[in-house]
Amino acid sequence: MIQRLLALDWDEQEARYLFATAFRDRLTVRAAGTVPLVDVGQAGGVPQPDLAGSLRNALAGLVKWRPRLLLAAERSRIELLHFELPPAQDFELPELVRNQAVRELQLPPEQFEVDFVPLRQPVAAANSLRKVMAAAITREEIDRIRTILASLRLKPYRMLLRPLAAGSLLLRAFKDIAEPCVVVNKLPLEADLSIINFGQVIFSRTVRLPGSTAASQAQRFVGEIERTIMVAQSQELEGEPIAAIYLLGNQSEHEQLLWQLSDRVSTPVHCRDPFEVVSAFRCAVPPESGRFAGLIGMLLDEAAGAKHPVDLLHPRKPPKTPSKARIAAAIGGILFLGLTAWGYTIWSEYAEIAGTNAALESELRELNETASRAARQQRLINAVAQWQAADINWLDELGDLSLRLPSARDLVVGRMTMSVSGATGSIFLQGLIRDPKIVHDMERSIRDSYRRVQTPRIQEREVSGDYAWVFETALAVSRRPPQQYVLYQATSPTPAVESDELADRTASAPSPPVEEPAPQQAKTAASSGRVAQTVGGTGPNPVVPARSGQ
Repeated sequence: MIQRLLALDWDEQEARYLFATAFRDRLTVRAAGTVPLVDVGQAGGVPQPDLAGSLRNALAGLVKWRPRLLLAAERSRIELLHFELPPAQDFELPELVRNQAVRELQLPPEQFEVDFVPLRQPVAAANSLRKVMAAAITREEIDRIRTILASLRLKPYRMLLRPLAAGSLLLRAFKDIAEPCVVVNKLPLEADLSIINFGQVIFSRTVRLPGSTAASQAQRFVGEIERTIMVAQSQELEGEPIAAIYLLGNQSEHEQLLWQLSDRVSTPVHCRDPFEVVSAFRCAVPPESGRFAGLIGMLLDEAAGAKHPVDLLHPRKPPKTPSKARIAAAIGGILFLGLTAWGYTIWSEYAEIAGTNAALESELRELNETASRAARQQRLINAVAQWQAADINWLDELGDLSLRLPSARDLVVGRMTMSVSGATGSIFLQGLIRDPKIVHDMERSIRDSYRRVQTPRIQEREVSGDYAWVFETALAVSRRPPQQYVLYQATSPTPAVESDELADRTASAPSPPVEEPAPQQAKTAASSGRVAQTVGGTGPNPVVPARSGQ
């Protein structure tokens, strides 16, 4: 049977669509295009892109075929999360992920949808932590998208994640990829940078591209690629080197980027055109084919009948547990059957009595098994609650620490590891400094009643340059009340210091030079009446927790 498929995604500037037919494992693209989004005002407010009005004419001829719509929602509306969960079975992960997402997003569970993909690990011990990559979107945003598509007589069948679809395309098209590699999917305003290992995407982030010349944009883009590789090697790959970099698209659209990468990166770089793995029937291949990599990956997975890594319209759910009303009805039914059987046995023979007793014993065993499963579930819930109660608020801890570290001109953190034992956490910092005195200043700035600091190693490197010294610092961290952290104010980039000692020291210190802001904007997160900054690049030396792809 022939399937008619329509894949659609968009950003703030344009929408992209692909219409294809699938027969068995053969996918044929029949229409492809980009549509500029027209801004319209909303009740005198800030103009917003008119997705429905912009797409109405472009999709008018395709809607009549009633295709199955695969949707990649706007990346800025999706929160990408990385979790380390306690040892658990696969059927226990949906509930653990949802509980952790509630804590991270600070939203009630009924206000968002979350789906996830378990990450494969090189050595999966029975008691090892489970790593997952999750995507979350508010139900309000899902309803908004449904309303827009309904005006076009379309109904979304799946809502997928663009970076994972682009990674799936590369894995399906080039099955000889065995070592860790970087996948670059460049769009007009942003780019998806993903790390592939063990045959799946294990890390992904989306970066905004500056609207400048092609050469300067490529130079900034190379810096983001190098930063992604450094983060992935230290956190996800445990030091394993990257074997290759794959640019999705043809060489003409990546000419400047290829030149910059060949000059600054020793890793092999390859271009892969997404349209090489599909057939095009009476359809002109777009000149910038890399923009359609995610759409082609979505279509290939759907045509093959494969399970998509993340589908926000059909998220993974915990197994259903019997309701109290159903259990009560079952017990009532069993009691009724027992009374009926008891009355009947008065007039029956001994063989009939033995058969009835055997049936009741079987039902009793089933009830015992049901009660045992419920007890195991309760123990799991209690264990997760205890684990969360003893956990240190690492987001606030990292925000506080980033404000106390010296500026990036004096100190560069190359690696940070964190661990928890009971109510005490450990942080290990390793990096480069210009002068050993900076470590002493850093220890004095960090040390307080909740932290103990030791620097067991300061060593001069055998290279020339600004950062001539290597240091290793260990911190013992105790759980503290949220109001004891140094936080950013909501309306000012100046940190609100709640410690008198730190305020005096900051007032007496010379002002650091103003640094170039990072290409991505800072995001603020409100938690329990306080405002914390998730690092935008304007602090002294920000430490970035791996929360989302932005």
